[in-house]
Amino acid sequence: MNCPAINRSLSFFWKTVRENIIPVFFITALLLLLLLTYQPARGEKLVVDNQNYSGDYWRIQDAVDNAKYGDTVYVKPGTYNETINLKSGITLEGAGAEETKITYSGDDRVIDIYEDSDVTVSGFTLEYNGSENRVTLRIKNSSTNVVIRNNVITGSIYSGVNVGKNSSKIIIENNVIRNNKHSGVYIFGNSSAVIRGNEIYDNGYHGVSIKGETSSQIINNTIVFNASNGFYPRLDAKPVFQNNIVVKNKDGIDVTTKNGSDGNPILGYNNVWGNEKRNYEGLDQPPTDISLDPEFVDLEGRDFNLKPTSPCIGAGKEGSDLGANPYKSP
Repeated sequence: MNCPAINRSLSFFWKTVRENIIPVFFITALLLLLLLTYQPARGEKLVVDNQNYSGDYWRIQDAVDNAKYGDTVYVKPGTYNETINLKSGITLEGAGAEETKITYSGDDRVIDIYEDSDVTVSGFTLEYNGSENRVTLRIKNSSTNVVIRNNVITGSIYSGVNVGKNSSKIIIENNVIRNNKHSGVYIFGNSSAVIRGNEIYDNGYHGVSIKGETSSQIINNTIVFNASNGFYPRLDAKPVFQNNIVVKNKDGIDVTTKNGSDGNPILGYNNVWGNEKRNYEGLDQPPTDISLDPEFVDLEGRDFNLKPTSPCIGAGKEGSDLGANPYKSP
């Protein structure tokens, strides 16, 4: 049956399909392909070199100022005399603590992380060598998601690492924090941090000092030869303190204060031994703690690796080793 009206309707229908549905199909397929092959933009790497001037910058602060969120500022070997004010989203990476050194002697910190988030600092020796009452590395004013890793932090008139004023999600790990005139690490002002795997020694006051309420965790650190307390939680501080070695300080763990606002840490699986005045002040030794010579390779030479006969091997929670340096068999 040949009906002109029906033929016109069919012709209009197929024209509509060709002009609308088929292009929509191809557009949909194209969008799907783009989604499957999409790779998010990666941050750039800005290189700093003050030795051979082979990088993008010769001052670290210039590179930081020009970096964007997600960028890495890589600092080649050398000594850089400047103070660094970091900003959010930046990774500051050195060539290793023995290779890349940042020093400063003026009225400021070596590294300042102030109201910043998503920041990493690794691979440096950071040394304050001035006379002002400054910390070497400050994290303050609601800073969050900050990682301080694989550095040597030294020389401050106050604390080596200072975390305060509502800062959170801070990780301080695998650093050597030594020879600061006050505390190695000081946490205060409703702030919290995970402090793990650090050697904290030869500081002029406390190894780790925590003031006020906090959810900090101090795990697997070696805290030695500090002039006052190895660990000093006070003013109702309730941090977790576990798997640490605390030896040869003036006091081991002291929770007492003159006004009676003592700390109340959650202790377990530590080795607290050989501290000058007492191992525990204001609390009893927990049943899971030990008090034995840790048998370092060379205590006086500051080699805090464990001898094969060390009682710290396997004495931690779930059979882990105590301290910052798990035993490695030859």
